[in-house]
Amino acid sequence: QLGLCFSYPEGYTQLTYEDTVEIIGPELQVPDLRGLFWLEKSDAYDRTAEVIADQDMTAAGLSSVGRSFVTLDGEEAVVLDGMPGQDFQRRVYVVHDQTLYVLAFMPTRSENQAASDQLEALYAAVMNSWAWSPCSATK
Repeated sequence: QLGLCFSYPEGYTQLTYEDTVEIIGPELQVPDLRGLFWLEKSDAYDRTAEVIADQDMTAAGLSSVGRSFVTLDGEEAVVLDGMPGQDFQRRVYVVHDQTLYVLAFMPTRSENQAASDQLEALYAAVMNSWAWSPCSATK
C-alpha cells in the first residue's frame, strides 16, 4: 500500500496508518524509551532528497549534524544523524517517483545502551531490506 517493502527484527511491533508506518522495539526497563522507526511519505515537489534534508536542517536551526549518503534500492538517500525531535533522531531522506520518504529512527545518541542497540538493529534491518514495490517474496 505504501509502495515499498522492508523487514524489521522479530519481536518488534508494527503500527500502520494511512501514509505512515511505525515500528516499535520491545519494552525496556526504562519506560517510554525503546527503539522506534517512523516512516512518512509526501510529495517531493520536484526537490531532491539532499535539498529537503538541507531545508529540514535549516528549519531546525542547525548548521551541521552527522551526514552520510546511502542507496535504498537504487535511489540515493541522505542520512542526518542527530536531528531534534522527541528524542534525537537519525533521519533518512529518499525521493522515489517524486514521492519523499522520510525514515526516522530514534533514539539516536542515547545513553541507554539497550535503546541504542534496538535502534541499531532496527536501522540495519530496514536499510538492508528496503525495496520498492512490487516486493519479492524474500523481502
